[in-house]
Amino acid sequence: MTIREQQIIFLYNDGKSYQEIGSSLHISFCSISKVIKENNLPKRTPWNKGSTKQTDLRIKTPKTSFKQGHDTWNKGIKVQTNTGRTHFKKGRISERKGKNIEDFYKTEETCDKMRKVSRENAKRLVKKLNKCDTLIERMVENLLLFHSINYIKQFKYELGVADFWLPEINTIIECDGDYWHSLPGYSERDKNQTEFLEQNDFIVLRFKGSEIRNNFNFVKDTILEQS
Repeated sequence: MTIREQQIIFLYNDGKSYQEIGSSLHISFCSISKVIKENNLPKRTPWNKGSTKQTDLRIKTPKTSFKQGHDTWNKGIKVQTNTGRTHFKKGRISERKGKNIEDFYKTEETCDKMRKVSRENAKRLVKKLNKCDTLIERMVENLLLFHSINYIKQFKYELGVADFWLPEINTIIECDGDYWHSLPGYSERDKNQTEFLEQNDFIVLRFKGSEIRNNFNFVKDTILEQS
């Protein structure tokens, strides 16, 4: 038996806990437990073994804070515990009651509602996108800033909103995305806007997105020629 084992046995028989033995000898709990098992030392009983609630003051108190004989605050009150998932008021019948989901969505009324919601969502998306500068708009704006050309962004006029207006030379610059402005509705609108602006003595410069990205020198020279 080593000296360290003798020290563990001595301290254990002296009533020291595992933590106290470990702190004094700087060893782990596993080492202490191994020595105790190998030497068949008697196991200690738990501190509250055989005690009762009346004699042992260290027993945990019940979780409830109510004294015996006191009523709870909600005694006699009817509490609605489960209202269900439906948000319909009492007496209201769902439009889908008694119908298959396929039959419900095939009705013309439901299709009209879905189309209306889709249009509203599309309008909100377009408004959100219009507030954000696209890459081609940032490229043109950086060009204007670099050459100290005065401009006004998102210039509103009678038929719409122009990307840039150069007031000193009365020029409108439009940066048209390749996909959206190739659609029939957009192309027709762009044509009407250009005709309206030119009739009101504006110079209109329209650049496609691919043109700005791939041939920026041409875009720069065109704008600088006007200024």
